[in-house]
Amino acid sequence: MRRYFLICLVVLLLVSFVFAGDFRVDSVLLKTAIKSNGSFDSGLNIENLGDLQEFDIDVGDLGDFVEVDSVSFELAEAEIKNLNLKFSNKMEREEGIYVGFVGVSSGSDEKKIPVILEIETKDVLFDSNLGVFPAGEIFPGETVNVEIKIFDLGQVGTSNLEMNYFVRSLDGKMIFSETESVNVKDQVVISKSVSIPEDAEPGDYVLGVYLKYKNSMGTSSALFRVKQKEEKG
Repeated sequence: MRRYFLICLVVLLLVSFVFAGDFRVDSVLLKTAIKSNGSFDSGLNIENLGDLQEFDIDVGDLGDFVEVDSVSFELAEAEIKNLNLKFSNKMEREEGIYVGFVGVSSGSDEKKIPVILEIETKDVLFDSNLGVFPAGEIFPGETVNVEIKIFDLGQVGTSNLEMNYFVRSLDGKMIFSETESVNVKDQVVISKSVSIPEDAEPGDYVLGVYLKYKNSMGTSSALFRVKQKEEKG
């Protein structure tokens, strides 16, 4: 169960550095949860592997939620830049799950670090954890199995919730969405199967869940990748 105050940063699949091209970064995914009026500061390390070069930072569609301390800078060979990122809901957008990338580019080399930002209400009465199977990668036409564990954080008692779950690409394309009513007493585990369309584009996708009860909204999410069919085997 995630901590009750839900101001956290989870960096999944963290490696010492991700190698490729002329530079490397130290995260492959940034996942952050904040309250609707909250904020969270994080950092991203960028190391230059070549000669002196200029770097550009692009937050794309996440501009309403992410501020960086530098959008352009130079690094000498082997120099490391700690890029500060501030996540907030400064535009007072509605609670939900927002996805996108932080792009780092230099010359012909570019890396996009997936970002999942969960914005929840100040008080969360019901929350959830997700398990996605198979974990990691899947092919178009296959099925993602989801285990959703719902918890009564506010000790409300037996209640009917509105649960919305969806699959969306990191560039914003929705490929699945469904809403249903769920009865919860203390805790419940729900299993779902989601078919990935045959025409789904390869790339990273987010499976997200909203739990709505009166003025409370809790969120949870998981990342998985859709691969091209010819890569199988």
